Amino acid sequence: MELRHLRYFLAVAEELHFGRAAKKLNISQPPLSQQIMQLEQELGVKLFQRSKRQVKLTRAGEMFARESRLVLVQVDHAATVAVQADQGQIGQLTIGSVLSVDSVMHRTFVEILQAYAKRHPHVRIALRSMTTPQQIDALRTGRADVGFLTGNLAHDALLATEPVQRDPLMLAVPRDNHLAARRSVSMNALAAEPFIIVSRHLAPAYHDLIVTWFRDQGFSVNAAYESDNLFSTYTLVECGLGVALLPESLDNVRRDVVFKEVNVKTPSLELLVAYRRDTHSEVLRSFLAVVREVVAK
Repeated sequence: MELRHLRYFLAVAEELHFGRAAKKLNISQPPLSQQIMQLEQELGVKLFQRSKRQVKLTRAGEMFARESRLVLVQVDHAATVAVQADQGQIGQLTIGSVLSVDSVMHRTFVEILQAYAKRHPHVRIALRSMTTPQQIDALRTGRADVGFLTGNLAHDALLATEPVQRDPLMLAVPRDNHLAARRSVSMNALAAEPFIIVSRHLAPAYHDLIVTWFRDQGFSVNAAYESDNLFSTYTLVECGLGVALLPESLDNVRRDVVFKEVNVKTPSLELLVAYRRDTHSEVLRSFLAVVREVVAK
């Protein structure tokens, strides 16, 4: 039994006339009658009661027609699913992210997700909050499909990255700190302040970016406190425990923290999208296409 047998049978069942059914199928009547007879022989039951004046479904034919319609609906659905999967329109996408809700980078990330969800509503998105090292491990082991991180993976043989956005770093100081009244802060003044730095274990790229910048200016970091992310760093500054280099976009929070320029050029924190180089996922390909469109704007 082949799918065409089911389609031929249903055409006759709907028309209850072999001539009209043959015309509907764009075939001649004798081959259609022959196919129906072969189907009945294979099943071992009569599907139609035939006479010179009319064609009627038997009880077995009625039941077979109902089940045949379900089979063909499922077959058509399977074909649609295959096409959608090939085009990256269905499936699941697991995304890792390091972003805080207060940053400009977060708003760009939201724009990406909104655009993708609108274009591919049948893809199930699973969002995971992960540090950069956690994302790298998840990408390597296949527990995540794509990540938004700040790590430098330029020489990684397995993972590829693409730039999404840069956020310049500024000096964040408590509002009642003596540096808050200055127009800009010198390196000498900055180096003397207790500094809050993100743990290298949790954010190696961000940590190394700051340490290297201090060293390039001929200073070392007076690391008094350690944090685990940008939000906790901001909180420690807000508590008056020290100063920190934070993304400029966090300046819009405007609580008890003042953002100041340093009298030498500060580095920028770069957000990257990361994924495996050897991926064959069409869902990921369609997601990366949206990322590139948003970044291009």
